[in-house]
Amino acid sequence: MLPVLTRGLHDKAEKVKRTCCLIVDNMCKVVEDPAAVLPVMNLLEPLGKAACEQISDPEARAVAERADKTWKTSAEGAADA
Repeated sequence: MLPVLTRGLHDKAEKVKRTCCLIVDNMCKVVEDPAAVLPVMNLLEPLGKAACEQISDPEARAVAERADKTWKTSAEGAADA
């Protein structure tokens, strides 16, 4: 799953980036142990931040920003555990 998400977040199409951010956002919410997110977060977080800055569509940018917020929440949960 990680290679597909990485490639999608590198894609030029905003629709693809939006979909990848939505998938990552939902995956972070489903994970029971926040520590399981940390190994993947190092690879996906910079791509997600870049998506937040590069996407011009307001709705797609909002999805990317929501995913970024969820990643941060998951990381904080893992640090507290």
